[in-house]
Amino acid sequence: MRSQDQPVLRDIVLVGGGHVGLYSALRLQQRLRPGEAEITLVDPKSYMTYQPFLAEAAAGTIDPRHVVVPFRRVLPGCRVVQGRMTALDAATRTLTLTLPPPVPRTSFSDSSQL
Repeated sequence: MRSQDQPVLRDIVLVGGGHVGLYSALRLQQRLRPGEAEITLVDPKSYMTYQPFLAEAAAGTIDPRHVVVPFRRVLPGCRVVQGRMTALDAATRTLTLTLPPPVPRTSFSDSSQL
């Protein structure tokens, strides 16, 4: 049982790291006190692409690295999970994720593999 002194930690899960998901996570980080909630962002990619800048990057007007925003760099206080939500059960407040398969490790110590 929690005492009155201990804050109730809430889990906030944002599904989708597009413009709305990214800026929602940023705004929650600004508004919530430290330790008030754990924010998790779920997206198949670990970055967001600024779609309006793609044409400018292709034309060479801006550097392509300015089109991509890595979630972990921009949201240091959030947990970022790479995966897709496949099910949501509102009654039990749980969601099911499909995670990408792990990348196999390769050793390059043998020069014949190069």
